[in-house]
Amino acid sequence: RAGQHNGIGKSFGASGKQTQTRTSGSIAFTPNRSRRTYNQNFDDCLDYIRQGESYELCLTNQLEAKVPGSSPFNLYKILRRHNPA
Repeated sequence: RAGQHNGIGKSFGASGKQTQTRTSGSIAFTPNRSRRTYNQNFDDCLDYIRQGESYELCLTNQLEAKVPGSSPFNLYKILRRHNPA
């Protein structure tokens, strides 16, 4: 899994260390857990499915960011500008 981009906020080189944080405008989004922890949680989900505890799981990752102007409406405007859907 090293050397892959998680598509959300961080890139990881072959060593598994963070190499970059993607940004959207002036906001940098960062996952609230390490790639190693996420991968372990993912493997745990697979184990639960194999053990019959569930047939479907949704592993999510909370993103953290500092919003300029500290207004929820400012964040909305920035997100809307990048994705008006």
